[in-house]
Amino acid sequence: MITPWNSSGNRPFCLSLSFWAPHADDGSEEQYFWPPDCDALYRDTQIPEPDLSDPAFFEALPEFLKRSLNRTRWHWRFDGPQKYQQMVQGYYRMISGVDMVIGRLMAELERSGEAENTVIILTSDNGYFLGERGFAGKWLMHDLSLRIPLIMYDPTPGRGEGAVRNEMALNIDLPPTILDLAGLPAPEAMQGRSLLPLIEGRPADWREEFVSEHLWDNPDIPRSECLRTDRWKYIRYPDHPEYEELYDLTEDPAESSNLSREPGQASRIQGLRDRLARRLGTGYNRRYIGMKTLSLSMMLCIGLALNIVPATPSAAQTARKLPLPERGFISSQQAETWEQGLICGNGTIGASVLSHPLDETVLFSHERLFLPERPPLMPPHTAPRLFEIR
Repeated sequence: MITPWNSSGNRPFCLSLSFWAPHADDGSEEQYFWPPDCDALYRDTQIPEPDLSDPAFFEALPEFLKRSLNRTRWHWRFDGPQKYQQMVQGYYRMISGVDMVIGRLMAELERSGEAENTVIILTSDNGYFLGERGFAGKWLMHDLSLRIPLIMYDPTPGRGEGAVRNEMALNIDLPPTILDLAGLPAPEAMQGRSLLPLIEGRPADWREEFVSEHLWDNPDIPRSECLRTDRWKYIRYPDHPEYEELYDLTEDPAESSNLSREPGQASRIQGLRDRLARRLGTGYNRRYIGMKTLSLSMMLCIGLALNIVPATPSAAQTARKLPLPERGFISSQQAETWEQGLICGNGTIGASVLSHPLDETVLFSHERLFLPERPPLMPPHTAPRLFEIR
């Protein structure tokens, strides 16, 4: 049942709704589960074979990609024609279930008289492989994994009704866009930009490229980075520098032909390497440290200052005292963003400190480390280093 969310009169409201669907249930053989109302959908639909599904395409990949979790989950879901039909139909039913709920929300907006005064933004957190390239899941830098839907419904006249824009919009653009819609300025620390100028058709000096990266330290998921322009995409794997990818997205939107070893592309790929290095070194103003600890305990910590210095003289760096915000989070798995002298979280609500006394705890750096006192350590990534908190 959907209840009214604006029962207090004319006060503005913001409703954020995140669906678990269409995530698979990884522990279940069936993988995809949908509401009963969707049982009959797609039952008589023959799903076309995915692009780049020829086994020869997969066999040409390097071993570290062939052994990745993307391939493992392909076996869970798509390693036979009948299984492929069953799984993709289930996946589509889950999406249709989400669509039904959105329809109910919009009906409630109409019923409450708020439909002409409400902006709706529909998007997702990542793309998805449905057997393409011999893969399942996400994590990699190809467009099937990177690209997401972005649909905005705005009843305000002059807001680009029915328009389709081709500029590069990123998920980091959504917070400043929402603030702009509310008539509020975006904090300077936000890296995204409001999409309103594009929506309203106003001239805008817009981005022409962006960086994407997946640096989770998981042995089954190769870490990867890419620079994507309107035409070219350069992909590299920090733990496998011998393998790179280059695609001409204008001529090859499916990213089927890796041009990285074509003699005629040597100058182009070097230029993209250099631009990616500059972006990672200065353009984003970030310092990453991926942390592993002996143990973690969850607790709220306010005003705690961490003085992090290298534990070995060979890794000598200038010590910096970094206050931990009230909502900071130190993760044992994921890279953290250090920005403006603060340890910033990876989206998890709450705070974590080490369960050992601060003067006895050791940390291991797994991601790149940027400090203002020295040039960025790129490329390649920094090797694991031992740190302690004093």
